[in-house]
Amino acid sequence: MLVPVIKVLLILGLVAGAAGGTAVAADASVPGDLLYSLDLALEDLQLALIVDPATQVDLQIRRLDERMEEIAQLIERGEEVDGATVARLHHHLTVCLDLIAELDAPEVTQKIERLQATVQAQMQLLSLLEKEIGNEASRQALEQAVQLMEEVQTMLEEGLEDPATFRPHLPLPVVPPIGTPVLPTLEPSVVPTIPSVVPPIEIPVLPTLEPPPPLPTPPATPPTPIIVIPQPPRTPPVPTPGSTPEPPPVPTMPTVFPTPPGGWTHPPTPTCFPSP
Repeated sequence: MLVPVIKVLLILGLVAGAAGGTAVAADASVPGDLLYSLDLALEDLQLALIVDPATQVDLQIRRLDERMEEIAQLIERGEEVDGATVARLHHHLTVCLDLIAELDAPEVTQKIERLQATVQAQMQLLSLLEKEIGNEASRQALEQAVQLMEEVQTMLEEGLEDPATFRPHLPLPVVPPIGTPVLPTLEPSVVPTIPSVVPPIEIPVLPTLEPPPPLPTPPATPPTPIIVIPQPPRTPPVPTPGSTPEPPPVPTMPTVFPTPPGGWTHPPTPTCFPSP
């Protein structure tokens, strides 16, 4: 029975060791690294497990120090400090001030003094980092961070004068939230002015077409002459005694053939048809 239990404990130890190594690597990451999103997720998880407001204030102040270390590492690498980094500073300061306002009067003074010391140290660090920046975008981000620290410093001084009425309200940041791309400002385009009255369209006048000339009349064809071929007379037979006399011959009509224009090559054969 001991062997399976030992195997399970070894597997759990390996998994915990691997997870711990990943967490350490994520904690050492800076904005732009692959493990930086994991680092932020672990920080949120750690904060969600804490219930005491005073402990949450201490944790938020520690996160402020980590953000400043990340800014210093970015500048040392020559990388750009974007507006998302300043937005994270603003988030930690806002949460920290809201938590301090919920504490009792003695704890309010204690936490204000600790936050004030952290803000003063970070303002000194920002003034030193501004001299080493060659990137214009990073310079603007640091200027926004300095302006944010000055506003918090003013609120903390007022809170020390009257801790019982300490209700700070930090304005929203002018930088975009995390993960939001900065869009360029588009200049308004010039819209062409359309005239109110549209000029009339000139319709070309088509030329008048003359009627076509009349077609020539073909010459009249002369009538075709008709040739009448006479039939030879028929000789009546001579009656014989005792025979029946034949009926009289029926007169026949001559066959009429029209003469072709070129004349007859062979004369037509006369045909006789009995007349009715």
